[in-house]
Amino acid sequence: MGSPVLESTNIVVKNASGEHMKIYGKLKCKIKMKGVETEGYAYVTPYNSLIGLNGYERMKR
Repeated sequence: MGSPVLESTNIVVKNASGEHMKIYGKLKCKIKMKGVETEGYAYVTPYNSLIGLNGYERMKR
């Protein structure tokens, strides 16, 4: 099975406290939540994060 290949990214991500978060890279994936399915990027970090605000906005539609 292996691991997905990460794309590099120059995105700057901050947590709720405004501190910069380390980003290893991004990968395109399908996301399904509460019966709503969309496709987008997941940003890989060394932290336990679930979903960013842009993903949340897609799920609200």
